[in-house]
Amino acid sequence: QSQTSLAFTTDTWTSCATVGYLTWTVHFIDNLWQLRHYVLATIEVKDHHKGENLANEIKDIVRDFGLFNIPVSGITTDNAANMVTMSTHLDWPHTCIRFFAHTLQLSVKALLKIIEITNAAPAAS
Repeated sequence: QSQTSLAFTTDTWTSCATVGYLTWTVHFIDNLWQLRHYVLATIEVKDHHKGENLANEIKDIVRDFGLFNIPVSGITTDNAANMVTMSTHLDWPHTCIRFFAHTLQLSVKALLKIIEITNAAPAAS
């Protein structure tokens, strides 16, 4: 099917065996107005998880699936600096959307650390 626009999500992680992975998922609405999503690839990232390396891996995936000429409406990532850098190294206009739940999780984690320090201070006196 021909799509007028695609959206993507991606994430990287390191396994317990210290092997790096990247998953690239495509999302679109088909001709029957059904939301579709497919994992296009989960690959081992042999180089460091640097943004430029990730962009090169993603370009290969997009090229393999013949998706280079389809407009991209957005790429959802976490807030990691390498993901922001990755989005700047891709060769098509797009919008990088940072995943809100990750931002919220980081904020709550920071707040809990402040509470922990505040509660520990009177005990140290």
